[in-house]
Amino acid sequence: IEGMAQVKAKVRIPLCTNMCVVRFEDFAPAMRLNAVDVIHGDVYKWGGIAATKALAAHCETFGLGMNLHSGGELGIATAAHLAVVSSTPVLSRAIDSMYYLHADDIIEPLHLENGRLRVPSGPGLGVSVDEDRLRHYAGVNERDGDLTG
Repeated sequence: IEGMAQVKAKVRIPLCTNMCVVRFEDFAPAMRLNAVDVIHGDVYKWGGIAATKALAAHCETFGLGMNLHSGGELGIATAAHLAVVSSTPVLSRAIDSMYYLHADDIIEPLHLENGRLRVPSGPGLGVSVDEDRLRHYAGVNERDGDLTG
């Protein structure tokens, strides 16, 4: 956090992080040192949808921007990110979605229109899961570790 504060004091561009503000306990030191402008949240790293929405509330309270990290998740995780983004006004910046695994864990692919992923309209997260593919990826993860490397 101290290093981010030193950089922020010397540059005019907004600084975003998903490396030094990674827990709610990191907010106070980051705010005290004026270290960041944007928090790069993550549904699975911050503890789920409710925790990520709580993170967004913290960002809004402290006047920080927020966007979502997306480092190669499956389609179901992308759908979870879209659910958070579409229901959280403070998330006004682009989602960092790479869609690495081409989402073959969901039955119907997510739709990209004009550079934007459309929020799926089905119940829950809006997608139907291919449970065989999900079991496959769970096995790969158990054997090889984090799929996103």
